[in-house]
Amino acid sequence: MNNILENWVDPLVVVQYYQQIPPGETFPIGIIQIPASSCRPHLISKGGENIRRNEIWIRRNGKISLASREEIFEICADRFKEKHEEIHRTYQDVLLTLQEKHGKELQRLEKEYTEWTGQLEDLCQDLTQKLLSEGKLSKEELKNQISRLFKFYDLEALLKKWNWERW
Repeated sequence: MNNILENWVDPLVVVQYYQQIPPGETFPIGIIQIPASSCRPHLISKGGENIRRNEIWIRRNGKISLASREEIFEICADRFKEKHEEIHRTYQDVLLTLQEKHGKELQRLEKEYTEWTGQLEDLCQDLTQKLLSEGKLSKEELKNQISRLFKFYDLEALLKKWNWERW
């Protein structure tokens, strides 16, 4: 049975099959036990009669039917939340370790970076005023040049806070 599922379900879910004779009966019935899975949702990996590839089916009120968008989101939400929390915990641990080991150095570097970006902003502002007053560049050309400079030095954050209205 698991060999058949391997061709139809992605990711693979391993099921257990056994037979049991109900009380008062003479013939066994087959029981398929599907374990809970942390790799949800499981998709239909190939189409067939009355079923299409990539469909997600769920049991709702004792009946099996195609999952709605909201149900799929609900299925995935816990998994994404757990992953987000795991990443956040790891980030906090790394940040705490860095602060403990290199706190003073990080503060010094942050101060230098802040001073440097402030100086860069002042220099650009001075250059802007000079070039505009001399009429060598239009405001739009100057804006494009400053944007290219900030992007070249990977200073997108500074570019976003740049106050174009000051001049």
